[in-house]
Amino acid sequence: MAKKTNDSREPIVVNRRSAIKLGGTSVMLFSVGTAGCWGPHNTLEALVNVKLADFPALAQDGGVVIIPAKKTGHSHDIIVRRTGGTYEAMSAECNHAGCNVERDGKGFACPCHGSEYAANGALVEGPATRSLLKFKTTLQGDTLTIANNTPTTPPAAGGKRTL
Repeated sequence: MAKKTNDSREPIVVNRRSAIKLGGTSVMLFSVGTAGCWGPHNTLEALVNVKLADFPALAQDGGVVIIPAKKTGHSHDIIVRRTGGTYEAMSAECNHAGCNVERDGKGFACPCHGSEYAANGALVEGPATRSLLKFKTTLQGDTLTIANNTPTTPPAAGGKRTL
C-alpha cells in the first residue's frame, strides 16, 4: 500500500482496490462519453419540407432551385434539382472554404476560390477536394422532404421546416 500526501498534509491511501475502482470508473465514463462518436449518426430527421408547387422550376426535368439557408435553418443554402423524374438535394457549401456555390452554366461554381461542380454536385475542378454534400429526399404527394442524413450537417433549429 502506497501513501502520498496532498497539500493539506492528509495522507492519501492508494491501494489495489481503489486503483481498480478508479480505472473501472474511468473506462465507464469514457465509454458513455464517447458512445455517440461511433456507429451511425444518421437519424434521417427532416431538414426541410419543400412544397413543390412553390417552386415551378422543379416541375420539369433539369429544373434547379437554390433555397436560402435562412428559409431552411441549415447552415448553408440547399440546392434542389429534378432529373429523370426524381429529386436530388445537396448542400451549396463548397468544402474548400465554406462559401455557398452559385449557378454557373450547367453546374455550380464557388465565387470565393473558383471550385467548379457539375449539375449533380460532382467536383469538376478544385481547390475543393470533394463533391457537394448530398441529402436523402423523399416525395410524398406535393411535398419533397429533404433529410438531415449526414453527420456533418447540424439539424435545423426547432426540427423540420416547411417552405
